[in-house]
Amino acid sequence: MRTMNRIVVLSDEINSGKTTAILKWKEQVSNVFGVLSPKDIGGRIFEDAKTGEKWPMEAREQESAFEVGRYKFSRLAFEKAIDSISKGLNQSGLRFVVFDEIGPLEMRNSGFHSILSESLAIILKDPELQLLVVVRKSMLIEFIDKYQISDCKVISVIDFLRGLPPHQINIS
Repeated sequence: MRTMNRIVVLSDEINSGKTTAILKWKEQVSNVFGVLSPKDIGGRIFEDAKTGEKWPMEAREQESAFEVGRYKFSRLAFEKAIDSISKGLNQSGLRFVVFDEIGPLEMRNSGFHSILSESLAIILKDPELQLLVVVRKSMLIEFIDKYQISDCKVISVIDFLRGLPPHQINIS
């Protein structure tokens, strides 16, 4: 198991405001990179946490896609998001990497799985880097088991917005 107390997991129910909470938090800090997944009128989008650039997450017809339930997510959109995270991992001065959100795709070794694994390895070596990852409440234990995290800080949306410290979770 990995001991990484610089991992904060924002975990709550579906549609509880997890992404909105991160967007508000991001306004107060400048050294953030990674990917957010807010909802837009046209569906889900990716937003680069550093630049604010936005692009569609959902696949167009005939586009190569990851399928999760009724959703089809663009492989090209994920590649662009992964590239953005990778660039941030190699840039000095950035302190927080954000993954919004880790879910069923990653549990199947798709989506952000590889870049998240790489990020976790880098966090072990870089004491300045911290990870903020969104995981829905129903997948929290599966996430911790999958990525062999022995300690992390878990926080709900309400406590995150209030600025309360995350709860330390130690798993033996």
